[in-house]
Amino acid sequence: LVLLHRELRHYRYGDIIGNFRAIPAAAVLWALFLTACNYTVFTLYDVMGLRFIKRSLSYARAFLASFIGFAFSNSTGAFLFSSSLIRFGLYCNWGLSALDVAGLIAFNNVSFLLGLMTVGGVVLIWQPLAMPVRYVALVLGLRLVGGILLAVVAAYLLLCLFRRRPIRIRTVDIPVPTLGLATLQLGVSLLDWILAASVLYVLLPER
Repeated sequence: LVLLHRELRHYRYGDIIGNFRAIPAAAVLWALFLTACNYTVFTLYDVMGLRFIKRSLSYARAFLASFIGFAFSNSTGAFLFSSSLIRFGLYCNWGLSALDVAGLIAFNNVSFLLGLMTVGGVVLIWQPLAMPVRYVALVLGLRLVGGILLAVVAAYLLLCLFRRRPIRIRTVDIPVPTLGLATLQLGVSLLDWILAASVLYVLLPER
């Protein structure tokens, strides 16, 4: 609330309401439709996560846990204190162990980051931020960052292709997804990011 007050203190309430009313009804309907599609895609994170930890639950339960978890986390911005706790409560009540749920949440986070790094890497290489001429070196640096992000994604996929044994960190064994599941991770996350961006894009006043 403090942040919103600070950012919006130069705008009048009436101006904000007027801009909202100026958005065409068709754009709002498109945004609602894309939001519904995005929340449907959200459920695939949990479906993949259950497959990763080798636990079988009905799609209805995965849908419920995913929808409620993402609804709270996207509204509050506090993923660890909302979405994760909701998943722990629901999945443990449905027979999964705390370790199973932790593995599912970790898998979801990796999936989310794969899409973020891929989209970020492509954008930084293809269309880096506009800079004055004297900052050309910074633009080249941004392209380098984009290349590093894409290299990390590629390294993850190669790891899933060639590594079959779990990765041991002290006494904990971390399983490695199959290449098929890793590719599905990337595809779902990319679709998530594209839909989320599209919701805002259709609401822009000029395109």
